[in-house]
Amino acid sequence: MATTTAAQRGSRPARPGYSRQLWERRSFIRELAYGNIMGKHATDMLGVLWWVLNPLMMTGVYFIVFGVILDGRRGDPAFLAYLLVGVFGMRFMSGTMTGSAKMITGSGKLITTIAFPRMVLPLAALIEALTAFLVSLATFYFLVAPINNIWPTWWLLFFPVPLLLHTMFTLGMGALTARLVVPIRDFRNVIPHLTRMWFYLSPILWTLDRIEGAATWIQVVVKVNPMFSFLSLYRTAMMGRPLEPVYIGIGAAWAVVVLVLGVRTFVRNEGAMARYL
Repeated sequence: MATTTAAQRGSRPARPGYSRQLWERRSFIRELAYGNIMGKHATDMLGVLWWVLNPLMMTGVYFIVFGVILDGRRGDPAFLAYLLVGVFGMRFMSGTMTGSAKMITGSGKLITTIAFPRMVLPLAALIEALTAFLVSLATFYFLVAPINNIWPTWWLLFFPVPLLLHTMFTLGMGALTARLVVPIRDFRNVIPHLTRMWFYLSPILWTLDRIEGAATWIQVVVKVNPMFSFLSLYRTAMMGRPLEPVYIGIGAAWAVVVLVLGVRTFVRNEGAMARYL
């Protein structure tokens, strides 16, 4: 990365070759992501094990409250596995959105003095959250699936489909978040509330039987929620649930639209970031 003159600071790279510039910096993106991973738990005795322990402990609390006390298990005999897939999936998206915002606002000196494609920062946040997601999912088959008598099937080969769609969507959301948080710093305080509301409105703590008999518009709103499609497809791959092809179409539509919107919006406005940082 080369330093820039005062006149060049904050200018974004020319659009032609932008993808190539990102590819050339793939090592930097990887090191930035994994550096953050190690740095967050550098002083903890268990280190990066907290990656897995935090969502597992959170899932345990949700299971006791919503599965046992509120009897959410009656809607699904494998409620613990159902819950865990939802918690991990939502954590992937919320982690990318929060991480992208922190990457941008915490890299003011880097952005104002070095010429590089700013999309490097949301991509590093995505890789960090994606790595945590995949590592956490490994615990699914080792700890939770046997409890619910769930074992790997050929449907596991379908897993790359929801993973790809979800990752595309998540990168778009991360880019949008990073774009908005620069001129509107207060948006950082909105992100946790937005993702928490999204969490409760998605089929994670509740099963579909809870909305049976609800107004048609409520059922439509629930089912066009992008996380509904992604989680349904994950549960098909990991839990052997029946595949509903319509969710592939809905998920793909959301993934493409949000990815294009988020990345284009971020890249077109990245040249103005320096003035706010």
